[in-house]
Amino acid sequence: MPKYKMMVMTSAVEGREQEFNDWYQNLHLQQLVAMDGVTSAQRYKATKILTDSITQPYLAVYDLETDDVDQVLATMTAKAGTEDMILNDAMDPKTCVIIYEEIGPRVDQPA
Repeated sequence: MPKYKMMVMTSAVEGREQEFNDWYQNLHLQQLVAMDGVTSAQRYKATKILTDSITQPYLAVYDLETDDVDQVLATMTAKAGTEDMILNDAMDPKTCVIIYEEIGPRVDQPA
């Protein structure tokens, strides 16, 4: 089954960072991982931004395993704003979402 990474870069609305982080970590990730095709999720916060073109300090990485990535995305879109995917206006609407397909094996440092 094909494997994908969905990268979502986000920001909090000014003054609402704690609310945004609480919602994202404690509700949003769980709701997405509960969907078929989404196997895991993890968040990161930028410690250094080395380019002017990036303005979102938060990154969520979702692991997707599916034969139909478009169907997974359609399900996410259909559920957005419902009780299955509660949205929060503490998230700045300017987000960046990219889907990457795995094209080679992972390379690790030798043991």
